[in-house]
Amino acid sequence: VAAEVQGLEPKSPGEPVRQSAYKPQSRSGALGTLIPVNMAGPARAATRRLEERHGSIDDYVADKLDYNKGELAEALAAEQIDALASAIDNVERGGAFIIGDQTGIGKGRVAAGMLRYAMLHDMVPVFVTEKPDLYGDIYRDMRDVGIPRMLGRDPVMFTTNVGGTITLDEDALAWKQEADAARATGRK
Repeated sequence: VAAEVQGLEPKSPGEPVRQSAYKPQSRSGALGTLIPVNMAGPARAATRRLEERHGSIDDYVADKLDYNKGELAEALAAEQIDALASAIDNVERGGAFIIGDQTGIGKGRVAAGMLRYAMLHDMVPVFVTEKPDLYGDIYRDMRDVGIPRMLGRDPVMFTTNVGGTITLDEDALAWKQEADAARATGRK
């Protein structure tokens, strides 16, 4: 594993290499994520152990989320599939999962994937956030992982904030309007 960790060039001579390219175990399209050098080997070893337990990471996650491989690749990037494989494996073994990736890697998409997993496996999913604007983001991510299609309806969301509302971004709002119009004309 250590031989596979390739560091990036330091910004200045003598500065240690701090990050390397993350090499996902999933065969889906990767985002080009970086990982701290000291975590790259253990992360790779962990995903290999997952594959030893469950076979192909892609097949495992596709099965658990009720996707075919094409749907899986369309909904999730390789890094997100790796994270979901780890999260699902931990939950099924009675554990938990914390994701702390940097901005833009897809923590919301992974959370939406776990919401989908919970719904498919007779669990009650709960999404909690301090920031009300993230409800709109998770709505979009739930749409992108196919939860409305899976349920045959829009997901029901509510906030516990007094007088709180869920603000949808332009993409989510356009999708909701399109879904509402389709329902009004009898289409799904």
